[in-house]
Amino acid sequence: MRIPWLVALVAVFCLVQAAQAESYATPNFVAHAPDGATAKKVAMTAEYFRKILAVEWTGSELPKWGQVCPIQVTVGTMGASGSTTFTFEGGEVHSWDMRVRGSLERILDSVIPHEVCHTIFATKFRRPLPRWADEGAATLVEHPSERLRQVDLLARVFGRGQQMPLQTLFEIREYPSSPESLYTLYAEGYSLAEFLVLRTGAEGKRVYLDFLESALADGWDNALQEHYGYDSVRDLELDWGKWVIAGSPNLPRNEAYALNGAKAQPAGRDASVVIRGQTPKAPLPLAMITRPLRTVAKEEIEAPEPGETESPRGIQLRLPMSRSR
Repeated sequence: MRIPWLVALVAVFCLVQAAQAESYATPNFVAHAPDGATAKKVAMTAEYFRKILAVEWTGSELPKWGQVCPIQVTVGTMGASGSTTFTFEGGEVHSWDMRVRGSLERILDSVIPHEVCHTIFATKFRRPLPRWADEGAATLVEHPSERLRQVDLLARVFGRGQQMPLQTLFEIREYPSSPESLYTLYAEGYSLAEFLVLRTGAEGKRVYLDFLESALADGWDNALQEHYGYDSVRDLELDWGKWVIAGSPNLPRNEAYALNGAKAQPAGRDASVVIRGQTPKAPLPLAMITRPLRTVAKEEIEAPEPGETESPRGIQLRLPMSRSR
């Protein structure tokens, strides 16, 4: 009587494996998804964002990786999320592994660009970045409605007087175990990254990475003086806090702007093995938010420009509906 059950289990296993067997490869990614069309969309979208985001953040495209990055794709009605791991060793980065899940539109317009950003930063720095800086910058390229989620969360944190001092935020190297601290790290990290990027206009993203590089070498105060004109982390915190309380308005795009009158400045190793995971152990169960979904009219382009809600290359939006993260 055990044989039928064994046969049934084997059959189910084979069906599950078959459902995940479709793959599609590009020069730097190979996506594994429930069907070939989805695998192709995800791999091409990852390749697309790898190219344009590298130019935005670093000024040039990345060289081809020595190893492709596998992307495990799970499509469904579950909350969307992503994780990426890689290894720093001897001044190099390798052993990419990316996992994404959620509705397909959410995977394409938020999760993939976010996770690809982590790989770009890892390729540039070849060492772990502070969590707030890495997650904050990666969140900048998500869909606008997802960024608004962080703005709303931070407003609640400030409203309760529960914000984390920046000096404390800057010292965090791993994800906090407390959910409240984890949410605050994400919200403050995103807001502060946005604030710093906006302060230096069109070169904001590149200045931001230069700032992080200087901070890793010479400390936060020296880096802030060099790239943003602040004398200390405390001076930055005062300015940023005023901006948050004002509703996080877009900053004027000129180098002389600062709420406290400071002037922004122009932009100007071997390591032990570190396996870096770019996601906390627990998902972020934030409130649902209404967001526009998109349909793809042209197969060859699978993603909009970061921050745009409509692409000039055939990606159109349809009526919004609720989705939870």
